[in-house]
Amino acid sequence: MKILTLVYAFLAVILFSFLGGFFDLPMPMISTLNFLTVFYFLAYPSVRLLWGSGDIEKIEKFLLKNKRNPFYQLSYGVANGSAKEVDEAVNKTNKSLTHFYNRKQYQLIQAIFTNALKKWKSC
Repeated sequence: MKILTLVYAFLAVILFSFLGGFFDLPMPMISTLNFLTVFYFLAYPSVRLLWGSGDIEKIEKFLLKNKRNPFYQLSYGVANGSAKEVDEAVNKTNKSLTHFYNRKQYQLIQAIFTNALKKWKSC
């Protein structure tokens, strides 16, 4: 993430908070506006690229660039049918997760992917 993006988000939140206080807006409205601002600056570029884009090559480049992150590595492995990638990503993810049910969700994804891959290869 670029530092300049963080600076813009921080400045926008300060500006909206100041304007909300100056115009005596209710606190929930200011908080909602600040949340939407932070979402726009920080999360929207990734969300737009992954869900809003139909360009498969662009998405694949993004996933390859962020392959160190196990969540993106899992998506890349499932999309390309790579059992090695999926197993590696699930193992990395399970090491970082502390809640039992979160680990079970990723193990379930791994099991469903492995069974689907076996069925596909047998046909």
